Amino acid sequence: MWDRIRRADPLVKDGALAAIMAAPWLGIELAAALGLISPKGSSLVLLPAGAVIAPVAIRRRQPFLAFCIQVAVLAAAEPRWPDLAETFPAAIALLLGAYSTGAYSRARLASMGVVAGASVGLLLATFHGGGPGYSFLLFGLAWLIGNSLRVERRNHALVAERAKQLEREYEAARRAAAVEERARIAREMHDIIAHTVSVMTVQAEAAHRVMSKQPEAAAEALRAVSDSGRQALTELRRLLGLLGAASSESLDPQPGLADVPSLVDRVRKAGLPVELQIEGEQKALLPGLDLTAYRVIQEALTNALKHSGRAPTRVTLHYGESEIRIEVADCGRAARGKAVDGSGRGLVGMRERVAIYGGDMEASPESRGFGVRVRLPLLGGLPPTGGRNESGPPPVSPLTARS
Repeated sequence: MWDRIRRADPLVKDGALAAIMAAPWLGIELAAALGLISPKGSSLVLLPAGAVIAPVAIRRRQPFLAFCIQVAVLAAAEPRWPDLAETFPAAIALLLGAYSTGAYSRARLASMGVVAGASVGLLLATFHGGGPGYSFLLFGLAWLIGNSLRVERRNHALVAERAKQLEREYEAARRAAAVEERARIAREMHDIIAHTVSVMTVQAEAAHRVMSKQPEAAAEALRAVSDSGRQALTELRRLLGLLGAASSESLDPQPGLADVPSLVDRVRKAGLPVELQIEGEQKALLPGLDLTAYRVIQEALTNALKHSGRAPTRVTLHYGESEIRIEVADCGRAARGKAVDGSGRGLVGMRERVAIYGGDMEASPESRGFGVRVRLPLLGGLPPTGGRNESGPPPVSPLTARS
């Protein structure tokens, strides 16, 4: 019910408020008209009081006009100032009018002038003995309160709009970075698949040549073709799940975890003290998964080189039975925010790569420095063969990384 009241039209709410304020005095006037009571001088005070209360109904729709009407009624009822001032709803209505001009009126200078004029009039009436005490000070105070709340509301709206704009800009930058990274991944997978298919072609031709003379060697070659074909299909399903694949611009072989030591050496030469620790028994990985793990370490070390202030950094690579765990942590500045490179593109790229292979990632400030932790399943997060139509691409696991 309260929410419905808050959403109601201001004219309806203010009209109800004016009716509530005027109801007691209208009841007195009605009782006097019926002869039930005989209040002394009721018509001389109650009629101006009702005229002062009525503009409250438009105090937010037309605040300046409402207060001008109230001031005009005050000027017309000047001989009855003391009695009118003692009419409590009328006094409250006047203060509401002054407050509303400061809080809602667009004509700020004009409203200030009217409030000042009304205050001066009350001041002069007070000096001549016909004014209601020090009430002339309340008009200016009510206007100042309303104006202060108006400024606060405006500043709050500006801050909220700025926050929404920054959120929209960040989201647009994140989407652009995701699209760019997917295109890059697609190009790299194109090279991997092309290499695998080339190997299959060579092996099939070799099997064909030796099939009649060396059947065992031909069978071995055909098994290699089968294994390579399954591997190529695995990578192809991931490739088809990306947006926009382009041809590769480089014929160099793609790097993998075997190249991490040389990567660490290059980063050390660039000025970042890096310690590499490899745990567990190293395993042969799918080319795409191998490349993803390498790119994660490469991006994390690049961010550490940029933002840690050349702080000591540890790279931990753990080979488990069914997954690979990667941790890159530095001891540099802790609060680097959501995006380690200023725009969030580096973290977005890592998340995209990790999500494609069904892994998860954490990237967050620590007590000292910044840490990136990644888990990659060795099976690459593919669904079981019987649980999905093999003609379509596998689903991409949702991002579980926290920034």
